[in-house]
Amino acid sequence: MRSLALTPAGLTLFLATAAILLAGTALAARWLPWFRRGSPDLRADRLLLAVLCPLLASGAITLFVMATLVEDLLAFHQVPHLCLDPGALSTAGRFAVFALEGGTLLALVATGCQMARAIQLLRQYERAIDGQQLGLSDQAAAAVARVRERLECTAEFCEADLPRPTAFVLGARRPRCIIARSLVERLSPEELGAAIAHEAAHLHRGDHIAQLLIFTCGRLFGFLPPVRALLSAWEEAAELAADDLAVERTGCRLELAAALLAAARWASQPGPTLAGGSAAFLARRVERLLAPAPAMPTSARQRYLTVLIAGGLASGIVQVVAHSPLLPSLHCLVESLALLAWPAM
Repeated sequence: MRSLALTPAGLTLFLATAAILLAGTALAARWLPWFRRGSPDLRADRLLLAVLCPLLASGAITLFVMATLVEDLLAFHQVPHLCLDPGALSTAGRFAVFALEGGTLLALVATGCQMARAIQLLRQYERAIDGQQLGLSDQAAAAVARVRERLECTAEFCEADLPRPTAFVLGARRPRCIIARSLVERLSPEELGAAIAHEAAHLHRGDHIAQLLIFTCGRLFGFLPPVRALLSAWEEAAELAADDLAVERTGCRLELAAALLAAARWASQPGPTLAGGSAAFLARRVERLLAPAPAMPTSARQRYLTVLIAGGLASGIVQVVAHSPLLPSLHCLVESLALLAWPAM
């Protein structure tokens, strides 16, 4: 079987791809005012795409390094694979490849640990909530029924005996909306319906999935100021988008503002809160609800530009993979792993 040496151009190509993705995050933070234009829903999508650029960059490098590290175990496979030939590299080249592989391995381990930590914390919190879960009271059941009809939400809603009056979404694969019994007791039926509609709007938007990715990216790259700025901007945009969707579907503008102000008065206790964020952001949310500005729909130009950026990024990654040495190397990787998993085949 032939083994082809990996050209420096292939290594340069993938390093350039990773650099472009990382630069995209820095530029997004630099151009944050542009990301704040348009509707909150569109802004949240833009910001999520920018925040995920570091993960995409690390993924591109990881795939490249995994492909070069694979030893071809297919003794009867006559198709040549592109494997890294150390003899074709200089001493400096070997050191560079070793450093890249070691750094990528550490990054891969760190990513796995952070993702596992996020899932572990989520499951621990779910188990704690399960021990305090209660059936829906009549008042909460009536509010949930109205929200289900207007937001077309099929997720599970349940009450829990929590020390803090709050409502939040829990879980990623099978999300649930948790409503504190104390919140049900303190809010009026209209305010309770508005609070539940806000959380259901998060579910409708898929924010529970995005939040897991945001948490992982924040733990890995949160030390970078551009990433921190984008994470904060995404959280604010997601909250505003949920407010807008809840008001659009239920018309609970004044009731939601009242619920936010009430939740802010109870914010002295630790834990998730309906009125999340800083006091300035809470004031901004309430102001938008009490004195809404004239509707300013997102222009076609802004929407097309966002789609163009996302499509161009995806197309660029596909083109890099399809026209580079990575494709045959990944072919070797997949078949080798399959042979290891099923040695009898």
